[in-house]
Order: sequence, then structure tokens, then C-alpha cells
Amino acid sequence: GIGPWYPGNPNLEAEESKNYEVGFSYNTKDNNYWSLTYFYTDYENLIDSTPQNINKTSTSGFEISSKNYLNDYFRINSSITMMSSKNKDSGDEFLDRRPELFGSISLTYEKEALMIGSELISKYKTKEKNWEWGTPNYGEFVDADDYTVARLFSSYQFENGLGISARIENLFDKEYSEVHGYPALGRAFHAGLNYSF
Repeated sequence: GIGPWYPGNPNLEAEESKNYEVGFSYNTKDNNYWSLTYFYTDYENLIDSTPQNINKTSTSGFEISSKNYLNDYFRINSSITMMSSKNKDSGDEFLDRRPELFGSISLTYEKEALMIGSELISKYKTKEKNWEWGTPNYGEFVDADDYTVARLFSSYQFENGLGISARIENLFDKEYSEVHGYPALGRAFHAGLNYSF
């Protein structure tokens, strides 16, 4: 269950950060794209999930991303981030809810007004506070769920300005929690209708 009501922290200070990035990217004549980026961020007064301020923290890592056209209709997009975080106050080599590895890969088909796609989204090696009231390690850091979930999405645009869209989230109805103690939604179907004039 969820813990007792908590009014928040009126003494929080605003976060401040300094971010540094360096990267390389490569584009081809046929619109394929690759990039590699290194990032480093220093935080002061980072707000954690408690919520309270942490005096000094940092994150650093690499992000690799790409966009590749297989032919005139099919495209693969991918992104992966490897991140290291540190609480400089406590010496912990992690920060709350900051995964060490996360990313996505998608395959999309587009022809004229029709678009159909699929995507895998992953998050691995994350620590977060356990806020399940009454459990033995309440308030302590625990390993969060590692997960990979799939989604399908599509849309069609008619010539008269009418458009329809649909998507299925969590295609395989995977059980996991994005935040410890709060289960993510199971398989969900969504549909939309829009009109432009």
C-alpha cells in the first residue's frame, strides 16, 4: 500500500545545473544519420523523490542514436544511453530513478498518407526509494524493475483533412513498475480522430 499523506517540502531550493556535451554526427546523402554524444552534468540542490535537496550530484555518459532508411518506405530509428550518476554528498554511485542503460528502437513504414510502426523501449539498472508502506525496507533504495516493452502505432491522413490514428501500448501486457510500488498500465488500446482545415 501507499504510505501516509505527506504535505511536501516547503523548504526546497531550486535546482541548478551546468551541462557539457561533445559529440559527432554523420549524415549521408540519402538522409541516413548516426551520432555519438558524451555528456556531463553537475547539479546543485538536485530534488530527489523524497522530496528534498541533495547538495552536489553529477551524471555523465554516452548517447548513440541513428536513423536509417532501408528503402523508400521503411525506416529504423534507434537510441541508446549509457549513464553513470553520483551522489557526491553520500558517495553513492547512483541517483534515484536514473537508469544506467535505456533506449529504444523503432521500425516505421510510410507510404503517402499511411504510416505504420512498432517500437521497443527499454530501461535497465535503476535504483529508487521503496515507498511501499509497511514493507521492511520502506524508505531504502531498492533495484527498480528492468523492462523492455513494445508498442504498435499507425495513422492515415485522408485528402479531405480528416486523419485517424491508433496505437497499442505495452503490446505483450508486461507486468512492471516504472516507479516502485506503482504498477504500470497493462496492454492499452488508443484511437484518435482529427480534422485539419
